[in-house]
Amino acid sequence: AIEAPSFDPSDFMRTGAQGLRLNTRSSSEPLKVVYGQLRVGGNDVYINSAGIDLKELWIVQTLSEGECDSIVAAYLADKTYDQYGGNVEYWFHSGSSSQTYDTNLNAADPNWTDNLRHTCYIVWHLTYDRDYFQSLPERTVILKGRKLYDFRDSSIAWSQNPVLIAYDWLTSSRYGLGKSASQIDTDSWTAAANYCDTKGWQLNLAVSNANQSGWDVLQTILMHCRCTIRQYDGKYYLHYADTNNESSVMTLTDEHILQDESGRAIISINQDSM
Repeated sequence: AIEAPSFDPSDFMRTGAQGLRLNTRSSSEPLKVVYGQLRVGGNDVYINSAGIDLKELWIVQTLSEGECDSIVAAYLADKTYDQYGGNVEYWFHSGSSSQTYDTNLNAADPNWTDNLRHTCYIVWHLTYDRDYFQSLPERTVILKGRKLYDFRDSSIAWSQNPVLIAYDWLTSSRYGLGKSASQIDTDSWTAAANYCDTKGWQLNLAVSNANQSGWDVLQTILMHCRCTIRQYDGKYYLHYADTNNESSVMTLTDEHILQDESGRAIISINQDSM
C-alpha cells in the first residue's frame, strides 16, 4: 500500500484566474455589482481547513451586491463542481436584506455567524483528494445577477433590461448614485424600457472598478441601449434613439446648408487620403 501524502492547506490556495473571473483574498476588495448573467469569480473573505487530517476546506466567496437571483452553473477550473467525485459542495446565498448565516459552515466552525446581508456569496466545501486536486482550482460561477425594481408594474425580479439596470444604478443609495425615485420622469423611462423589450436588447455587466465615477458607469450602461439622460426641472428624463426612424442615407437640400451674406453656400467637402 502507498501511504497518502500529508495535506498542507496552503497547497489548496493557488489560483491563476484573470479579470472578472479572478479569485482574490482581500479585506479591501470592492464588491462587484453584477447585472444580467455573467461568469464571475469572487473574493475569499473566509477560508479555513477542518476535518480529519485537515483535509476539508471551507471558503466563503463573495460575488456581488445582493439581492441576486441564482447560480446557473459552478466551476472549478474547467470542470463543473459535480465532476470532482463528490468532493465539492456549495451553498448559494442571494444577498437579501434578511438572510442569515450559512448553517453548514456554522456546524463546522461555530465562530461563523456573519449574515452578510446585502451580499451575494457562495460557501464552498472541498474535501482533498489527490486524484482530483493538486492545488486549489479557479472557482467561478455563472451568476444571474441583481434582481431589479421594475417601475412599470412595481415588481422586483431578475432582468437584463438596460433601462431597468440604469434605474437601479441611478437610485441605489448603497452603491449607485442615490437619486430619489421622485426625481425620475417615469413616462420617458417606461417608453425606453418598453422599447428595449421590443428590440430584445439586453445587458450583462459587472461594475467592479472602484476608481470609475458613478456617472461614468451610468453612461456606460446607457450606451448599450442608445439612451441619453437629461435633467430638467428637477427630474431625470430618458431619451432613446429609435432605429426604426433611421436611414443609411441623409438627404440634404438648400434649406439645410448655411449661406453667407451674399447667399453663397458655406459648404466644404473633405476626403481622407489613401
